[in-house]
Amino acid sequence: MIWIGLVTTQISPDTRYWVEKSPYNEYYAEQIFTWWPQARCIHVLRDPRDNYTSYRRKHPDWAPEFFASNWKRSLQTGMLNQDNFGAQHYLLLRYEDLVQSPQETIQSMLEFLEIDWDSNLTTPSRAGQPWQGNSMFSDEFSGISAAPLNRWKDNLEPLDVAVIEMMTSPLLESWGYDLATANNKLSITARMRVLSWPVRKRLSL
Repeated sequence: MIWIGLVTTQISPDTRYWVEKSPYNEYYAEQIFTWWPQARCIHVLRDPRDNYTSYRRKHPDWAPEFFASNWKRSLQTGMLNQDNFGAQHYLLLRYEDLVQSPQETIQSMLEFLEIDWDSNLTTPSRAGQPWQGNSMFSDEFSGISAAPLNRWKDNLEPLDVAVIEMMTSPLLESWGYDLATANNKLSITARMRVLSWPVRKRLSL
């Protein structure tokens, strides 16, 4: 985290803020706020169907059950963090809101972080240099784009969609995501897969 900045000399006496975005930070929120009580955490959640569509290109062995259980655990942890540390320290933000309404969403982030607007906020960068993003679909971006939304509709099998929705439906609906599965036969098959997942997971270890 901040030690990386010190080791790489990217932190100087003029540095006002240090931004760190390693995955799974939500599971270390208590340690983060113990070390840095004034820290601010922004937890970005994304439609798990689109999320899975992207990640399975890098991890083709990931089952939808595996991904959905991890997505659910991550979001539940983030919601608990917000309850424990307060909305003034822990912000939950939908990826879809950011790419569809960037100005309004970034403004809410600025208020949360208590910083001023800067045009660089809408330009992808890494270590201060222009960056075209890390899309699993090899897209190259010059700004915020809604192009990755709803790719699951053309890339996921209906049964995989049904499994993900069955495992995450209460959270999906509470965060404003519409459910697609209506086929009863499909739902029965998905339920059998979900119910058998704990056993199949243990057998695969």
